[in-house]
Amino acid sequence: MATTTGILNNAANVALTNNQINVHNGSTTHNYHHPTPPEHSLAPLAKLYRHCAPGAFLNSAERPDPPKCSPRTRGKLLGETKGFATAEGPTSSALWLTGSAGSGKTAISQTTAEELKKEGYVLGCHFFFRSSKDGKRSDGHCWVPNLVDEMVRILPETLPYVEKIIRSHDSVFDQQPNGVLEELFLGPLKAITTPKRFSFRRTLKSIFGRSSTSMFATHIPRLIVVDGLDECKSPEMQVHILKTIANIIPKLPIPIRFLIASRPETHIRAAINEAFSNIPLHRINLDEDQDIRKDLDEYYHDRFSAIRRDHPSLRGEDAYKAWPSQEQIEALIAKSSTQFIFASTVMNYVSDRRGNPFTRFDVVLGIKVTPQKDKPYLELDFLYRIIILTVQEDEREVVFLILSFIYLAGKGDYPNLQLRASPEFLEAFLQLEVGDVPRFLDPLVSILSLPEARSGQITMLHASFFDYLRDPGRSEDLTMRFDGAHEVMAWRVFEEGKRSNWQPSDQFPSAINENDALDSFLLHASRAHMSLDLILALFALEQSILNRHVVDINLPYNQPWLAVYISQINTLLISNLGGQAPFHVPDSQSELQQHRQEMAHIIIRFVTNGIDRSLLTSLIRRLRSGLDCHFDGSRLSGKVTDEICRPLIKALVQVSPHMREKLSWKNVETLLQSPDRIIPVHAFLEGENLKCAKEILEFIQKSRHRSLAPDLISSSLNIQMEQQWMQYIRKHERRI
Repeated sequence: MATTTGILNNAANVALTNNQINVHNGSTTHNYHHPTPPEHSLAPLAKLYRHCAPGAFLNSAERPDPPKCSPRTRGKLLGETKGFATAEGPTSSALWLTGSAGSGKTAISQTTAEELKKEGYVLGCHFFFRSSKDGKRSDGHCWVPNLVDEMVRILPETLPYVEKIIRSHDSVFDQQPNGVLEELFLGPLKAITTPKRFSFRRTLKSIFGRSSTSMFATHIPRLIVVDGLDECKSPEMQVHILKTIANIIPKLPIPIRFLIASRPETHIRAAINEAFSNIPLHRINLDEDQDIRKDLDEYYHDRFSAIRRDHPSLRGEDAYKAWPSQEQIEALIAKSSTQFIFASTVMNYVSDRRGNPFTRFDVVLGIKVTPQKDKPYLELDFLYRIIILTVQEDEREVVFLILSFIYLAGKGDYPNLQLRASPEFLEAFLQLEVGDVPRFLDPLVSILSLPEARSGQITMLHASFFDYLRDPGRSEDLTMRFDGAHEVMAWRVFEEGKRSNWQPSDQFPSAINENDALDSFLLHASRAHMSLDLILALFALEQSILNRHVVDINLPYNQPWLAVYISQINTLLISNLGGQAPFHVPDSQSELQQHRQEMAHIIIRFVTNGIDRSLLTSLIRRLRSGLDCHFDGSRLSGKVTDEICRPLIKALVQVSPHMREKLSWKNVETLLQSPDRIIPVHAFLEGENLKCAKEILEFIQKSRHRSLAPDLISSSLNIQMEQQWMQYIRKHERRI
C-alpha cells in the first residue's frame, strides 16, 4: 500500500483518504475502497483485543478517577475481602459483595484489587458500567476476553495455548461467554498446570523470579473481580455470567477466588441462590455494615480538614478550625442514609475551588437555595435517573403513585386516612392485585427495602431519593407529582362521605378540618388530578347541595357557611375547567337551572377540547348509567340524576360539528338508547336545537351505511332510531 501511495502522490484528479482512493474524471467521482483487513487475517492477540472492553480493566484510561475507599474508612470490610482473596485452601470459591445503590461496592472492589495487585494476587478484573462511551463496558460478551487478555500477560505460559485455539477456531468468540471461558481460559490454565507438560512451579518462578519455596510461593494469581454486574445491559446475560462462574469453579485447577459485586436485584439474588447452592459462597451486605456511621464521620472530617487546608477561600485561616460543627456533620451523616455516594457527591460539591465552601455547605444543609447554575448532586441524580429508567415506561405511572403514598405515609400529614407504607395496605388502598406492590417496586430494590411480611413497612435506603423526585430542577421529566395520590384520597373520602351521608358541621369552620368528610374531600380534590370522574362527582355534589338549598330554605343546617361550601366547589370546578362564569348561590329554581346549564357547557367544552375516544366513551358511560352520589341521605337518582345528566347530554349534542365528527357511531348509539327519563327526544331538542337534531340524523344515516362492524350495531335499532328522529324533525320542520 505504501508503494501505491508513492505512485499516486502527484497524480492529477486523485485523492487518498485513509483506505479509500477517489478518482475524479470530469463530473464523475469514482471511489475505490480498500477494506479493513478481515478478522481472520489478524494476529490472535489482535483478534482477542477486538472483543475486549478496554474501559473495564482495573487501571483503564477510561476510568481516570475510579471510586476508592478513603483512608481510615471501610477497614473491617477491606480486611474481609482481602482475607477472602488470599485465604489458603484447595478449592475455588466466590464472594458476593452486595448493597444498595451508592453503598460503596465499586470503591471496595477497586481498593481490594489495587492493593492485592501489588502483591501479585490479581488474575483479572472487569468493571461493568451501563453508560460507557462505546457501550462495551455494559456488554456481557466482553468480560471473558478481558479476563483472557489479562491472563496471558500475568501467566505468559498460557499465551501459546490461547493463540493456538484462536487460530484453529475462527468462531470461538461467537459463542456465549461460558463457551469462550471453557476454551480460552480454562483450557490454557489446565495445560500449564498439568505436571506431565509443564511445571507450575517453573511457571511461578518465571512470573515472580523466585523459587516456589520462597515466601511468595502462595501468591498464586487467584483473584478475579467482576464488579457492577447489574450494570451489564441484559438481565439475562447477568444471570448467564453468574451461572458460568458457578459452573467453572469446580473445574479450575488452581484455587481461584471470584469477587462479584452487584446491587441486590431480585433476578441476581435468585440466580446466585440457585447457581451457587453447592458452591462455596461468601456474602457481604454493605447495607448491614455496623461501622458505616463511624466511617462516614471519619470521611467527613478528613474531607473538611482537606478543605480547610487547601481551599483558596480558607487556606491558613485558623478561625475556621471549628467549622463545621459536629452537629452539622451529624446532620450530613443522617442525610447520607449510610450511602457513601451521597457523601462523596456532597463533598465534591463543597470542596470545588470555584465556589465558596460556606455557601455550598449551607445549600447542602438546606439553609440556602441552590443557585440556578449549580448542580450539587449531579452524580447522585444521574444514579437515581438510571435506576428509575429501569422501570418499564407503561408501569412508571403506578410506580410513582405507590412512591407518592410511601412518602405521604412517612410524613404523617393525613392521619384520618391512616396511610401505611406496607404492601398489604397500599394494594388495598389503591385497589391493586395481591403482590402488585412488590412486583412494581422490584426494579427499585437498590434504593428501597421491601419487607418479608406483607404487613411490614417499605423503607427507603436513600433519604435523598424523595428530595430528588420532588425537585423538578433535579429530576426534570421524572418529577414525582402528588395530584394522583390526592385524587385517590379524594375518592376514599368521597366514599366515606356517602356512607356517613355527608354530615356537615353545624357551624362555619374557622379552618379546614380534615376530620370532616366534606372539608377533607374538598382539600384533596383541590390538590388532585382533575379527572373526568372527579369533575362529575364535584358537579353532582354541588348540584345536590344547591338543590336542597333551593327546595327547602328552612333546613336546620342551612347556614351561611353552606353557601361558602357551594362557592368553594364552584370555584374549584371553574379554575380547573378554564371557565370564567360569574357565580352567586342560586335562590330560585330558574337561577339553579341556568347555573346548572352553564356548568354543563363548561364541563363539556373542557372534555371536547382534548377529546379522544376513550375519554368520550367514559363520559357517555357515566351519563348513560347516571351519577351515583349521596348527600344528606338523598341518593342522586331519579329526578336528581335527570337534573344533572340532562344538561350534560344537551351540552354534548350541542358541540360544534367538528367535535361531533369525533363521536364514534357506538357512542351516538349509546346516547340515543338512554332511558327516556334521561334523554327523551323532545326534552332538549327544541326550537333552534332542531337543526342540531337534523345534523345528528344525517350522522346516523351515514354511520349506518359505512359501518364495517355490523356485530357492534343493531340494524333494526338503527332504523327504529332513525324513524323516531325523522318523525320528530318532520313534525317541527317549519321551525327550521
